[in-house]
Amino acid sequence: MNTHATALRPAGTGSLVAGIASVVLICSIFVLPELWPVFYVTGVVAGLWAMGAAGWALRRVRRGEEAASVRVRAGLALGALSTTAALGLFVWALWALDRAYSR
Repeated sequence: MNTHATALRPAGTGSLVAGIASVVLICSIFVLPELWPVFYVTGVVAGLWAMGAAGWALRRVRRGEEAASVRVRAGLALGALSTTAALGLFVWALWALDRAYSR
């Protein structure tokens, strides 16, 4: 018989790692502009991955399979931030190109 209570493991490590990676990749566009397509696409994919992993982890927390962790919400926030920033950058680029070619 096991007399030790099994502790729930904290959730959200994957979400946090993907969120941090997505923010770093989106910010890298300004550091190495010649590689912007690679950074942009991988940053958006990592941001979406972070949001999906956070949703999956939150579902496991609600079912009681894992302990609630700040990492889940941080990963969700970072993934949403980088995805929104990437979308904003795309819309701004389209607006700037439209203004440049309409003159």
